[in-house]
Amino acid sequence: PQPLRRVRPRRFGESGDDYSLETVYTSRGCLGRCGFCANHLVHGRWRARSPENVMQELTALHDPRRRKALYFWDADFLTDIARAERIFDLILEQRLRSFRIVLEARVDDVLRAESILDKMARAGVAAVNLGIETPSDETLRLLGKGTTSDQTRRAVGALKRRGIHPRGYFMLGGPGEAPDDVERFPAFAESI
Repeated sequence: PQPLRRVRPRRFGESGDDYSLETVYTSRGCLGRCGFCANHLVHGRWRARSPENVMQELTALHDPRRRKALYFWDADFLTDIARAERIFDLILEQRLRSFRIVLEARVDDVLRAESILDKMARAGVAAVNLGIETPSDETLRLLGKGTTSDQTRRAVGALKRRGIHPRGYFMLGGPGEAPDDVERFPAFAESI
């Protein structure tokens, strides 16, 4: 069933069924097994709503006269690239143009989805939040992240080339990291 947004409280002058910032979960769970994250324990196996079900919700939220920020709050929106592409195809087909979309994705999944990044930008994706965590490949390995700093560089570059703003989450003080290691974070962030 679709969320019952009309019961949300009034806030900042907006009514419960018409907020200017909307969050939508199109899936729960995560296939990643990062050592620091409990998502797979809290939400269990990864499971997703169909693109058509997601579109029912997006159509109800869409107002062509008003721009809205829309957050796909899935742990990793790009887990199933074909499903994500179908959602973006439907957004474009139905001309849902008033959304400024932000989503969460793994660095390696952005690389797997490179063939649809242009479509994502056309559909209104303005930013992608990435779990970068650290510039240290050794720390990434110890955390069980399953990605590398080179993948991060390539994913950030791929997003930038499409005009999609990459945003990064970093974790300071990983296993074995000393204060000197943490000092590399700002330079790495600026370099990408």
